[in-house]
Amino acid sequence: MSVSPHLLPNPPSQVHSTFHQEPPRRNLLDLTVSIDPLDYKKLSPLQRQAKYRPYNQIYAGLFFMVAGQLDDDSDVPTSPAPGMGPYDRSKDADTKKELLLFNKVARYHQRLAREACDKIPRPTAANAEDILFLRSPGSLVDSYCNVMVKEFGPNPYVSLVKDLRKAIGFSKFLPEQKGPDSFDEGLKVRAFLMKFDAEAIGQNRQIGVSRREIKISPVDLRHYLQVAIQSLIMERFYLKSHIPFGSLDKTLLYLRAVMRFFYREDILSEDDPTDVRRAEQIMLKKWHSTKAAANVPAVQDPSHVKSPASLVKNFGDAFLFEKNLPILSSNDITNFLTEMCNQVDHQLPEVIRKHKRGGRNRLVRVFRSATRLTHYFYICRDDHFKKAWTSENQRNWHSYIDARSLLDKALGFKWIDKYLEEWIYKVRFLQLVRYLQPYLVTLPIIKERWNPIIDTASKHVRTFVTSIYIHAVFAKRAPAFYSRILPQYQDMLNSISDDSFLTWNKESEEKALTSLRVAAPMAVKMESEMASSYKGTFGKFWAKLRGKKAWVKWCNKGAAKALYNGLKWASTPKGLSAPKNPAKTFAQYTVALKIFLLEAHKGQPIEISDRALYVETVKDTLSSKKP
Repeated sequence: MSVSPHLLPNPPSQVHSTFHQEPPRRNLLDLTVSIDPLDYKKLSPLQRQAKYRPYNQIYAGLFFMVAGQLDDDSDVPTSPAPGMGPYDRSKDADTKKELLLFNKVARYHQRLAREACDKIPRPTAANAEDILFLRSPGSLVDSYCNVMVKEFGPNPYVSLVKDLRKAIGFSKFLPEQKGPDSFDEGLKVRAFLMKFDAEAIGQNRQIGVSRREIKISPVDLRHYLQVAIQSLIMERFYLKSHIPFGSLDKTLLYLRAVMRFFYREDILSEDDPTDVRRAEQIMLKKWHSTKAAANVPAVQDPSHVKSPASLVKNFGDAFLFEKNLPILSSNDITNFLTEMCNQVDHQLPEVIRKHKRGGRNRLVRVFRSATRLTHYFYICRDDHFKKAWTSENQRNWHSYIDARSLLDKALGFKWIDKYLEEWIYKVRFLQLVRYLQPYLVTLPIIKERWNPIIDTASKHVRTFVTSIYIHAVFAKRAPAFYSRILPQYQDMLNSISDDSFLTWNKESEEKALTSLRVAAPMAVKMESEMASSYKGTFGKFWAKLRGKKAWVKWCNKGAAKALYNGLKWASTPKGLSAPKNPAKTFAQYTVALKIFLLEAHKGQPIEISDRALYVETVKDTLSSKKP
């Protein structure tokens, strides 16, 4: 299911609670029951719809309520962060509207559950099998029914979510599933049969496409629901879950198409954003945002495991004369690279899925073949490459094999130094965002929160820079220690090696400023050219015509767009061709962001000078009283 971005202003990230330590109970997935196909054939279409209606009544609400998010899931602090000033939640009109919507939809699902749950009996000796899923004690269906039939008054949403969490034993996400794959071959086959049927249903809706006869029986529906329930539980309990199609969104999209077809509902109404559909879209986006935030450990958390990116400076000669580098063994290097490869393997598909949802399939294909296999994942394919490192001082490590012959023919690898140079500017953009973050999180954003977006971008940047730099050292293409832009390379590696890079606090703000003070002549030159090309004449006329309030709103939206697109650019590895002018791309995002922020603060167009765009000047201006 495609979900529109969820944007809400939000204060900086706080420490996350300890993860829930128990995996989901096996009986949550208790869906085993046989169905007699002959019974289905004896019934008329109307009789079938009446008999199997509880499927539809129960499961739509179950997916919505189990995914339910509360304020304590987010990174909204109960008191303002240092230096932030008071945070007025009364301004979050969108949040209040969402809660009204969630309460309305929760009442609707309660009504359906009260009608349907009585029709789904618990198993007994005389009733060991039933045409509907049985309410085995402790199963997800049973837990859902027990909670939804309770009376919580006119605003039941929060109480329902809390009680349902207690019933299924969920508090916080586990890092990842251990042990055997929860999706055996049988379930995987059913998942792709569901996808095949759903896509065929969609094709039959298209004009001019030959129609194909589609038959979906209760047995098929039960199998497809089994896939969806398994996906829901795995996604609900684990940060990293291995489910078909990569995300629950797609699973529910396919399931919804099949169920609507089965019940002969008007599938064209799928395009109509009803309250129930809209609430589920918002809920899924909130869920993804919560997982994204939880997936980036806060640096203040004492249980936070040291990130493998902290050893990146031990590779190559960029820090040849630094005496504070840790002394490492061969096992340290191998373990570090193994952990790095696990992170790359996890995060690259995330980026690919985001691009697919944006419809950029061509970039995805290039990205898979050229970037994933060479610049970021080549040494991960063979354990020998992870062990092919030597050092004379146990601090600076180099590959002892000649990897040039292995990689010279690899598509696009000859430009790895250009990609590395581009990452310098991407890291610099993230440091600008960290420095201005207290002001950026107040920008308008729909159906998501800025802090987890920024934190996730930082996490991706750290992983990909670590990997591509080590690949450059491996292939003896890393910049030499006497390079003219060595300070910028050193600053890039210093930045991603520090835990403050992953989340906002006063320390990360101070270190971001230190990083931004490192000379970057091309960035300064490009920003100056961008600023000089800015003409505010039309803006002045527009502001005078529409008024100050409209101008401020327009500028804030422009700043939000520049920030969002800049973060997307900064955290995404590129594909086939070499970057042409990364400093110019960097300047396009930074100058747009700064000018929009300054003009929103001023309430009118302003004259732009180079000095006005210095990061410290920008922050001083934003900190001053508005005119």
